[in-house]
Amino acid sequence: MNITESTGMAARGANPEYVNPVPGRIPIVACSPWIERSNNSWNVPTEDDFRMLKSCGFNVAMFTGTNADKINTSLSLAKDAGVPCIFMQYFNSRLSALRSLLPKISGSPALKGYVVKDEPYFKELEDCPNVPDDDYDGWVRRCFFYTRYLAPDKLLFMTLVYVLDNSDLQSSYLGKIKTYPEYLRWLQSEFHPNLWTYDVYPINAKGGITYCTSDRFYGALKDFRDISLPVNSGRPFWAYCMSAPHIVGAQDRYLPAPTIGNLRYEAFSALAYGAQGIVYFTYTQRNNSGEEYLSAPINRNGQRTDIWYTVRTVNSEIAQYSRVFLGCSVVKTLLCGPDTQASDISKFLAGSPVASISFGEEGVLLSHVINNGRNYLVIVSRDPFHPKEITVRYVTAYFGRFHIYELTSNFLANATIGKPSSISYERTLTLEAGGYAILRWNAKY
Repeated sequence: MNITESTGMAARGANPEYVNPVPGRIPIVACSPWIERSNNSWNVPTEDDFRMLKSCGFNVAMFTGTNADKINTSLSLAKDAGVPCIFMQYFNSRLSALRSLLPKISGSPALKGYVVKDEPYFKELEDCPNVPDDDYDGWVRRCFFYTRYLAPDKLLFMTLVYVLDNSDLQSSYLGKIKTYPEYLRWLQSEFHPNLWTYDVYPINAKGGITYCTSDRFYGALKDFRDISLPVNSGRPFWAYCMSAPHIVGAQDRYLPAPTIGNLRYEAFSALAYGAQGIVYFTYTQRNNSGEEYLSAPINRNGQRTDIWYTVRTVNSEIAQYSRVFLGCSVVKTLLCGPDTQASDISKFLAGSPVASISFGEEGVLLSHVINNGRNYLVIVSRDPFHPKEITVRYVTAYFGRFHIYELTSNFLANATIGKPSSISYERTLTLEAGGYAILRWNAKY
């Protein structure tokens, strides 16, 4: 039995802790932050690169590479800049390469974790003890357990692809496992990752028409929220946002440049489901490799684009509301649309100071969140393209005080509403595209 097999078997009985790489803050992660070259290498970042990264609201860098000297130089600069890093092992696709590289870089205090693979296929995850270390079958498993053996105190996880049941891709990614929740439970029993990550990008375009694939988006949020619960893994999940418009393969489909509404919709829907980190794919414009990358917050010339400023706006909002979402417990969620029964909404709101919520055709996501003994009702628009009006009707018998926190320009910042004097008290609020509202109260829900 080789070392990865023996340590892997031992690791299956463990449940490594999650350690936030930025204690007290929500990790906002820049994926591929250094400009890539055609040979999958990259420039060593400068102090200015780190200043620009931080001024955009990022507090974690996630990067890859194969040159130990360049990686260590980057990690040293990251330490000086106060930016923790996560190393992506995407191009170290065989164990021999990993064994050569990882011991040379693992000692840096700036290195907080490893991503073993992006969207692993099931064959890469299977237990294949009788194949060579560099064989395709099972190589992700061998790399995963070798990394855990070498750096047991670091974060260790994979970025997973999300597939709907009966999808054409199901067998490639789930093998013979029938449903995605079963797949996640299998991964938990086999690998015990320190955290969960996945990439689902709901905003798409084809034939000049931009649209949202909401079923897959909300399905992923539900499944990853469920696997993160204490009764399952007790380890949080991070969600991805799309910040690099690109054409997908040879298809007439592309992921467009994100608007503020698009990113608010992606990030705050995830936070409302309990996500404890947001990852942007990507920070710099990648070289074309099967997919044509059109832009990113930083282009190939190292210059800021309009996307950079869009991302900065949304990142500032995420940081502003970290007191709501960081370390929160999501009690329940409800996707509301035209077909949602009024009785279901009333049941969800029972015990809160809100009697009812009226919303437009696209609907809203409702989430009841508790953090530090405070109750929050998070309302996120399900329309990432257009503003919408919602009407909140408060319960007049509620004798406490509750606060409305500003998210959009037409909200009152930290406004306090006391006991209404009339039979009902209504507020009509305009949510911007992908916008959200947060109501807080201190009584029991």
